[in-house]
Amino acid sequence: MTFSHKTRFALLFASALSVAGTAAVADGHRGARSGLDARAQIELLDLNGDGTLTRAEIDEAQAARFAAADTDGDGVLSPAEIEARVLVEAELRSAQLAERMLARMDDNEDGVLSAEESQMPNIDRMFRFLDEDEDGVLSAEELARLDEPRRGWFGRRS
Repeated sequence: MTFSHKTRFALLFASALSVAGTAAVADGHRGARSGLDARAQIELLDLNGDGTLTRAEIDEAQAARFAAADTDGDGVLSPAEIEARVLVEAELRSAQLAERMLARMDDNEDGVLSAEESQMPNIDRMFRFLDEDEDGVLSAEELARLDEPRRGWFGRRS
């Protein structure tokens, strides 16, 4: 799929301004979390730390996110600035995901994942579910089931 320059810019702009967690900005706002839950959003935007949000705090956080993305200070975001901000967001989310995975999967709590600890849970069950013809091989058609709306993947042939 190819997007026009204008469409690409609009998509990047929407992504850059809508992702919660962009507040790990240069002026030191609290909460470099990028979760979308309410608690994370409040922590992210609650500039005075009182546990509530005012419209002024939201406006200030949005202005700070924009200013952080506007690296050349010209008051507008170029496609390159938006793309850079989206990449920063992705890095923050990736780091947080890695931390959560380690916390959840590190059974012996040694701070690293062994090959055994990193195994996908229920892989045998998922494979059997996807392998419609039970030939021990997943075809492209069978793998396409991963894109179907989830309707109890593991309910069959367990």
